[in-house]
Amino acid sequence: MCGYRSSILAIEALTLMVCSQLSIGAPLQTHSDYEAARSQITVTLDQQRAACNALSEAPKNLCIVEAQAAANRGRAEATVNYQGTNRSRINSQMVNIRADFMVARARCATQSVTMQSECINLAQVTRDRLLDEVRAARRASALASKANTDTPGSAQETVDLSQCDALVGSERDACTASVLSSLGQ
Repeated sequence: MCGYRSSILAIEALTLMVCSQLSIGAPLQTHSDYEAARSQITVTLDQQRAACNALSEAPKNLCIVEAQAAANRGRAEATVNYQGTNRSRINSQMVNIRADFMVARARCATQSVTMQSECINLAQVTRDRLLDEVRAARRASALASKANTDTPGSAQETVDLSQCDALVGSERDACTASVLSSLGQ
């Protein structure tokens, strides 16, 4: 099991190194930089899969899922850095949540049969809650954007809506509805 952990750490270090070398963190890449980043992510995924093949069955499956999740995250981050839009950032958050769920589900598969169901249910609840929060943030952002183009008092509305940003889930929805109703919308 110790060898498995060290191979995961090596994979994570390799992914970090590739991302830093390709300047994936730099906003608004050129198209060629974007394509190069995506190509490097694919090469890294292939290398990680090859490293995973040396492991026994259960750790191998988890290792492959973790490599795929890292590749999904990397592609989403590359898209954010290339497009730089709010939509790409939201999509990246959703990809990250789904990647976390993939890994959690694979980790659940390594547990005993009685614990698997509980583990998967917990992972699903966490995933659904986080996706709902991102969707609520997307709706609030769309409302704020619409308000900015529709009414002269939209600057005040944006300030009021920004107070809702710190909240999550139903609290954020209630805050947004309250701000909009106080402004007569």
